[in-house]
Parts: sequence; structure tokens; C-alpha cells
Amino acid sequence: MAFLRVKRIKGREYCYLVENRWSRRKGARQRVKAYLGPVVRFPSAEIDFWEFHHAQPERFLRGKDSTAIVRDVIRGELERAGFVQDRTVCRKAAGNDTLLFNLQTHKALRNGQEIVLALNDGYLCRFTVRRILAFDASGDAAADSMPFARLLVDAGLSPPPAIAAALYQRLGK
Repeated sequence: MAFLRVKRIKGREYCYLVENRWSRRKGARQRVKAYLGPVVRFPSAEIDFWEFHHAQPERFLRGKDSTAIVRDVIRGELERAGFVQDRTVCRKAAGNDTLLFNLQTHKALRNGQEIVLALNDGYLCRFTVRRILAFDASGDAAADSMPFARLLVDAGLSPPPAIAAALYQRLGK
């Protein structure tokens, strides 16, 4: 299974998609499958999820599929970090740079270059969002709950438990 690896090179952080390989002769080796981009870090405000959505869980979830729920959770996390939504793009000025996150393509960009956003305890990028949306729920909530929660944390998302549970149910259909 592939995972994210952040490397510090000359004081800057870069994110890679890495896979472990095992051989009898050489033992465990990591192989870089893809370069995901430089990591951009910024503090996230300690504001409640519901302050952004002004709704109760039932109203927030009404009529939404899994993609719409993920998009709204991402939007909420980005707003907590100081981004402002403009149609399908969330943007934030950071010094001379403009950070963008496209809510449809799930790409994070800085001045046109794809980047990885460090949020909470994870990394938000196209790969981590696609991994959530591609989650194949087995229907066994006990077996699926930890891997699914790990995907959310890896992407830097921290939805309330009711939203995470509803997302899991919609992905399982």
C-alpha cells in the first residue's frame, strides 16, 4: 500500500507517494511512486466545524452525495485556515504567493504549481482526497472504521463524528 512521505531538503519540505517493497536479498526498500509537490504549512484556527456551516448535521447532509460532503468538509477546513471560497476555488494570499484549492479537481496550487497543504495532522492534496472518495466500504463498520478514519486524518480532515459516519455510509453504497 502506498503512503505519503515528507522529506526535508535544504530546509524545505517536499511530499512523495512512496511504496514499500521487500526482497530477500536487500530487505525492505522504499520506492517513490510519485512526487506530489512542496508542502505548505500554516496554522489552522480553532473554530468549530458548525460555525462555518451554520446547520445541524441532518440539514448539512440533506441531498448530498459523498463527493459533495467531502468537498464541504474540505471547504470548512480551508476556511478555518484562512482561505476564502470563490465559486469552485478556495484561495488565500500568503506573502507574494496565492494559494488555491480547486474543489472540483482537488488540486492545491501555489502560483500555478501543484503543492500539498499541511492541515491538522495530515496532508491535503489530490491523492489523499481521491483515496477517500475511492474507499471501498465492505459493509463491516467495525473492520472499516479505522482504515477510513486514517484516510480522513491523512488528508488533514477532521469532520465531526456524525459527518464522518454519514460519509462512510454514502461511500459504501
